[in-house]
Amino acid sequence: MRESVVGEFKMDDSKTIKAQEKSFTRWVNVLLSKRGLKCNDLYKELCSDGVLFCHLIELCCGKNIPYKWSKHPKGASQKIANFSTALHFLTHKENVKLVNIDAGDFMDKIPKLVLGVLWILIKTYQVEKNGKDRVTLLEWVNERILPFSANIPQCTNFTTSFQDGLALCGLCESTKMGLIDLIFLDDPLDAARSAIALSDDHFDVAPLVDAEDVVGAPEEHSMITYISLFREYCEGSQAEPDPELCAAEGAGVTNGVEGDKLLFVIFSRNQDGLVMNSTAFSKFEVSVMSPSEVAVTSTVEDNKNGTFSGSYVAEEAGTYKVSITYDNTEIKGSTFQCTVLATERKEIEPPAETTVTILDECKNFRAYISLQEEGAYTCYNKYGDVIGYINADEHYKNGEVGSPDMVFWGNIETGIIYDSTERRIAEIDQGRGTFRNSHGSTVCEINSMGEATGASGSLIGVIENFSYHKLELMGLYFFLVDDDMLVEFREEE
Repeated sequence: MRESVVGEFKMDDSKTIKAQEKSFTRWVNVLLSKRGLKCNDLYKELCSDGVLFCHLIELCCGKNIPYKWSKHPKGASQKIANFSTALHFLTHKENVKLVNIDAGDFMDKIPKLVLGVLWILIKTYQVEKNGKDRVTLLEWVNERILPFSANIPQCTNFTTSFQDGLALCGLCESTKMGLIDLIFLDDPLDAARSAIALSDDHFDVAPLVDAEDVVGAPEEHSMITYISLFREYCEGSQAEPDPELCAAEGAGVTNGVEGDKLLFVIFSRNQDGLVMNSTAFSKFEVSVMSPSEVAVTSTVEDNKNGTFSGSYVAEEAGTYKVSITYDNTEIKGSTFQCTVLATERKEIEPPAETTVTILDECKNFRAYISLQEEGAYTCYNKYGDVIGYINADEHYKNGEVGSPDMVFWGNIETGIIYDSTERRIAEIDQGRGTFRNSHGSTVCEINSMGEATGASGSLIGVIENFSYHKLELMGLYFFLVDDDMLVEFREEE
């Protein structure tokens, strides 16, 4: 009957016991710290007189034990009474199943039983709170790291799936963009160390596990406890999105062509710049007004990763007004002015002298970039419309991009491209002539002939008058001015 109190616990070796002792002690201290208390040794302190155990039970369930217990026990009888009171409260008031364990077992400091009770507390009040379980916890992890699937595989368990440190890094990056460079995660130990340290520093997710244990031989219950603490932070401690920090980007809020379905993405951020993932905060509303002042139907879908995908169809040419609000307050940049061009327009001939001339995948003239004055470049489409401005130094580096209306769209620093919200969206590999997106996937490569290929290796365009020292200039153009060039396959409407 003793085994029933530890349930699924199988501690057949000392390594497992030591791993659980370490992580469970740290978990205990996460709770005790709320009352200024600390437990350095589970057996010498938590199991000594029942005082810390009573405090732990009250902190777990969020209520005081309704029975008298001694905060300063003077004898063995009072110490045993403290444990008996706490256990009685758990089993009779909280309906926690503890079979065949009594106060004497704590006083005897039996590791399996003590760790077994702690695991039941962790499961009841943290892992399985609000009808959840370890299955939904793993599903939550995979939902969080799904946007980084190019670099981070989905998890199938709480042990080997975490040994490369990538899933932990994905959890960090999904909570606050830009914390970890997911492209260069070659060393599992370094990856795990970075993720655990950053989670502690930025999210107050206590390091219940050590990187060496995660990479070497992760213990399942310890990992579940740690990951559930991470989930508890993400779901419980975030403030609502701050409209002034939320942003939108895409053709639907910049420019498009008459008759097209224009897409845009809303990025949800709170006051700390953290990604907001909870669907409970999905209070974003979009209204689109056509050039003839007629309301246009739009759709918005929650991607469940801190972003919302929107779209509408531009049935006429002109300027569309796109208002995006969160809880009736407009987000950064709203109301957006989207310039929609007529379908049938007369194309111009590209000037004889340009910084670069850009051809499409069929090698037809698409756009060009021209130097207007020192460090100031203007981007034109094939109809002669200004589609963006780029300011850069004489080596085409350290550039900034603005819209035709001079609204800041983003910039590049040391080969990394950021959007207007300082979100990292791409990185340039100067040596290979490649561009990688924020998930580490190569989305474009330009060879010495100026031929640009996409993620699948197919031709997406040709850059005339190209040289590799113009790579940053083209990166700004591709990712901030004309990102439609990176779309290789367009679905039929």
